Amino acid sequence: MSVYEDGSVMSERVPDAKARTLTCEYCSLRLQDKRCERVLVYGLVTLIILLLANILFLFVQYSGFRSLSSPVTNTSTPAFDAVEYVEADLYDMYSIGDEYLGPPTAEREQNWRDLWQHEVTMVPKWAMPILNRSHVELYEQVESQSNEGFSAMLKVYHQLGCLDIIRQYTWIQAGRYPPDLIPPEMQKSPGELRSNIDRCIDDLRVSLMCAADVTPILITKDRDSSSEYKAELNSHHKCRNFTKLQDWTRTHGIEHWENGGGFHEHGE
Repeated sequence: MSVYEDGSVMSERVPDAKARTLTCEYCSLRLQDKRCERVLVYGLVTLIILLLANILFLFVQYSGFRSLSSPVTNTSTPAFDAVEYVEADLYDMYSIGDEYLGPPTAEREQNWRDLWQHEVTMVPKWAMPILNRSHVELYEQVESQSNEGFSAMLKVYHQLGCLDIIRQYTWIQAGRYPPDLIPPEMQKSPGELRSNIDRCIDDLRVSLMCAADVTPILITKDRDSSSEYKAELNSHHKCRNFTKLQDWTRTHGIEHWENGGGFHEHGE
């Protein structure tokens, strides 16, 4: 403790120059540490925000290609947003007189083509793993102004196209198909035509087994007036709105069939 000449006690010792320098350096280091802490906090916050933004972006991307999960199917499709379910008795909804039944006429042939001859759509490149397809070099690649991906058609159109050529084949075999109405894909050699028909039959078999519609068909006491079978084929169903799917395909199409050809000619 220091005492002044008059006997009073000094409250504290005045620091020398070296002590002041050390104190300033210590304060400077503390200040730098605080700045580093702030930079680190800001960096972490920015990283978290970017991570959340990426997650949100992926969620928005995948929301357009969400899984269709139902008792019938579990797959993925870019047409998810077009899927709308309606309930009705089956034949009351889809049976419209003889629009699709009977021998070929120009009008009836066009009615059938209107069911399945639609634009090709795009599967985004990033969505291919969702379809369990990793060897993308095998598929036809397409580009748009804002995206790139691979051309595809909805399975339902291929199934209806297959059903159409089976129908046409039966009329050709019966000798009741007007020659001027026979489409190019049905004017092949008998062996090639038979091979196409067999592939279509098997594709429909596989699709029906995969979907495995478990809707009960009630057995009638007498023959059903509409089907003439002892079963009520006009059963109540929950169906996807087919018209809405067609509208979606038209608005999202990237390529149309050339010269009115069938799906067996597509890409050749």
